[in-house]
Amino acid sequence: MRRSSCPLTARACLSLIRWPLALAILLLIPWWAGPGAGIPPAPALAPSFVLFHTSDTHGHLTAQPDPISTATDKPLIGGHAALATFLQRARLEAYQRGALPLFFDAGDYFQGTPVVDHTKGECMIALMNHLRVAAAGIGNHDFDYGPARLKEAIRLARFPVVNCNVFEQATGRLLAGVRPYVLIPWKGRLLGVTAVLTPETPRISMPENTAGLEFRDPLPILRELVPALRRRGADFIVVLSHLGIEDDRRLATALPDIDLILGSHSHTPMTAPEWCGPRPTPVFHAGYDNRFVTRSEIALGAGNAQATEFQAHALYLSDYPEDPDTQRLVASYMAPIDHLMKEVLGPSQVDLVRGVIGGDSPEGSYLADAMRQFSEADFAFMNIGGVRFPVFRGDVTVEQIFTLQPFPNTAVVVTMTGAQIRRLLEETLSVDWSPIGPADNEYAVQNFRVEAAGLKREFIATYGYLIPSGLQVTFDPHRPPMDRVISLVASDGTPVETERTYRVAFNSYIAGGGDGFGWLKDLPDRRDTGILVRDMVILKIRAEKGIHTLPEQRMFNLRQAIRPLPGAVTIHAYAPDLHAAPATPAGHRPALPTMAAAAAPRR
Repeated sequence: MRRSSCPLTARACLSLIRWPLALAILLLIPWWAGPGAGIPPAPALAPSFVLFHTSDTHGHLTAQPDPISTATDKPLIGGHAALATFLQRARLEAYQRGALPLFFDAGDYFQGTPVVDHTKGECMIALMNHLRVAAAGIGNHDFDYGPARLKEAIRLARFPVVNCNVFEQATGRLLAGVRPYVLIPWKGRLLGVTAVLTPETPRISMPENTAGLEFRDPLPILRELVPALRRRGADFIVVLSHLGIEDDRRLATALPDIDLILGSHSHTPMTAPEWCGPRPTPVFHAGYDNRFVTRSEIALGAGNAQATEFQAHALYLSDYPEDPDTQRLVASYMAPIDHLMKEVLGPSQVDLVRGVIGGDSPEGSYLADAMRQFSEADFAFMNIGGVRFPVFRGDVTVEQIFTLQPFPNTAVVVTMTGAQIRRLLEETLSVDWSPIGPADNEYAVQNFRVEAAGLKREFIATYGYLIPSGLQVTFDPHRPPMDRVISLVASDGTPVETERTYRVAFNSYIAGGGDGFGWLKDLPDRRDTGILVRDMVILKIRAEKGIHTLPEQRMFNLRQAIRPLPGAVTIHAYAPDLHAAPATPAGHRPALPTMAAAAAPRR
C-alpha cells in the first residue's frame, strides 16, 4: 500500500455524527420469516451483533446454474430472492436470541450483467434497499458508470455508503454522500464500521470513470481512524475492505487493532475466515456473483467484544426457496430485457473456463480469437480480468456472453513491432508467482475441472495477465524479470520478428493503458473498430454455428502442470518437468528495457 501525504484526519472523521438512532431502531423491526432452517443453533451468549456480508455481486439479481457443479443439469444458486429468504430466517434467529442482525456489502454491486448495465446500477440499489442493507462499501466497478452516476446511486440508497479513502480532488473531501464510518448502537454497546477501496482503482479502470477523484492509501488513514473510533466508544471495529485478499492480510498485520475484516475484490471464496497478523485478525471473504453470504457473530462480554462464530452459506435454491416479494421486484427489472437476452446463439460442445492464472486460458483464448478474427488483426490479446463467467456445454444465449464480457469495451487495433509485443509479454509475466497450494488446487478442481501443480501468477499485480491469439508463448517464471519468455512464435510456427510491424487487437481498456500497460495508449497508429468485444464473440458463435472445440493451447508455462479430470473438456493437459533447471532461450534475443524502465507509471 502506498503512503499518502495527506491522510484523512481524525477531526475530519469525527465531525460526522453517529449513525442515526432512528435507522438503528428501524433495524430492530423483524421481517416475517419462516423456521430457521439452514442456520445452525448458536450457544447462549451475551447480547451480540450478528453480521452478514456479501461482496462482488456484480449485478447478479437472479439465480444461476452452479458453476462448480459437474452435473449436466446444474442446481440453481444465488440471486437476491434466495438471499432474501436466508436473511429472513437468519434475522429472526438473531432477534430471538437478543442479537442485532446487520447485513453489509463490501462493494462491486455494479457491472457484470445485462440488467445492471441497462439500469446503470439502479436495480442493485433498489434490491439493496429492499434487503435493508445496514451499510455498504464501494468497489472499483461501482465507478464503471462514472462518478456522477455513482453519486446519484448513493443519493438513492436508504443505507449509509461508507468509505474513508476516496476523495474529490476539487474539494479535498470524501466523495459526496459517503460517510467515513458508522457507529451502530445496541444495548449500550457500539459497533464501528468503516470501509476502504484499493488505491489501484485508477490503474484498473477507464480514465473517465475516476476523473477528478483521488484514491489514497488507506493504511495511514486507518491508523488515525481506528483509534478515533475507540475513543468514541466503539467496542468492536469492522473494516469492509475492497482491497483483495493479499492486501487484507497486510492490513491485518499492519493494524492489529482492527477486529474483523470483511473482504472482497479478489473474488475469494471462503468457508471460514483466515486468521492474519500478530493478533491474529479474522479476514472473511464472501466469494462473488451473489452466490454466497458470510455470517460472523460478535459476542459482547463485560468490557470486551470478540468474534466467536463464523459460517459461510451457499445460496442454493433447494435450501433457500426464492422469496416471492423479492422475486417480483427482480422481475420488474428483468422484464424489459429478458426477450433479448434469452436468444440462443448456438450450442457449445465444451465448457469454456478461465483456467489457472499463469497458465493457458481457453475462455480468454476464445475472446482473443474473436477479436483477432473480426478486427482482421495479426494477433490479439485478452486480459484475464475481463474473463468474467464460464460458458458451459449446452445452448449458449446472449445473456451468457454478456456475463462473460459485460464491459462496454470495443476492439482497438494497434500497430506494434515484434520487440514491443515481446516487451508486453515480459511485463505480463514479470510479477510475483507463488506455489499452487491445496486450496488453489481445490479451487481449480471445482471451477475448472482440472488438477494443477507448480506455480501460479498473482492475480492482483503491477500488470494484468494477457492471453494471446495467433501466438504461442513458452516462458519460465524461474527466470529473471523481463527475461522470462523462452519462445515467441506465431501460431503457424513462424518466429515473431523484432523489427517487423504487426496489427495487434486489444479491448479499448487495455489499448487505453489499463492493467498497468500505460505505454500502449501512446502508440500512435491505431484504429478503433467501434465493435464491442462481446458483439464480436456473438458474431463468432453465430458464424460457426456454436462452439465445437477448445481453442488450441498458446500459453506454455514451464512451471505449471495441468491435468483435466476424467471426462472434463475444459483445458488442455500440459505436463512440463516442474523440477528442471531454468530454461535457456534459443537463439539471439535483443536487449529489453529493465523492469523499472519498462513499467508504466502507477497512479
